[in-house]
Amino acid sequence: MATDTPRRTALITGASGGIGAELARVLAANDH
Repeated sequence: MATDTPRRTALITGASGGIGAELARVLAANDH
C-alpha cells in the first residue's frame, strides 16, 4: 500500500465500514 495523505488513508479505511463511501460522496459533490 502506498503511503498517501492521512485523509486519503482515512477514507480508504472508513470505506470498509461504509463511512468512506459517504465521505467520498460528499467530497465528490464539493469537487464538482
